[in-house]
Amino acid sequence: MPVRADVLDTSSAANYSEYAATHLNLSLTCDFPTQKLNGFAEITFQPLRGGPAIMLDVLDLEIFSVTLQSQPLQFVIHDFAEYGKALRITLPSDFVPSEVFTVRINYAAGPGPGLSWLEPQQTAGKKHPFLFTQGQASTNRSLFPCQVCVVGRLEIHH
Repeated sequence: MPVRADVLDTSSAANYSEYAATHLNLSLTCDFPTQKLNGFAEITFQPLRGGPAIMLDVLDLEIFSVTLQSQPLQFVIHDFAEYGKALRITLPSDFVPSEVFTVRINYAAGPGPGLSWLEPQQTAGKKHPFLFTQGQASTNRSLFPCQVCVVGRLEIHH
């Protein structure tokens, strides 16, 4: 379900009126000693108005690389608000997004409002650490790069 391009959501840095995220494929490994999730997010976009870049919401994510059809893309993280930052992914100048396309973002998620790391002594069995996630509109950006907007929804695969 594409987003309505005429709606402005001031809690999001994402340019969802230009590119609507439709699917998210997550592949993450949990590293308890470092308290990080490591892996990638593949996000499929439906071009709406198009534009030179994709903007996504992030918080406390370490971005290692971004690719489109195995080709590296330039990216930068900008300040946005105290509750998040903006990830700007520059599309190639010769790329014409006439159909859906997928970008792959290799990243690590560390401490953040969407991740709760428990030491073994904090668990019922007292033997193993535990991680639980709390994915809400404002905390998803600390789990994976996303469009935090109330007008759009996407399908998540893991």
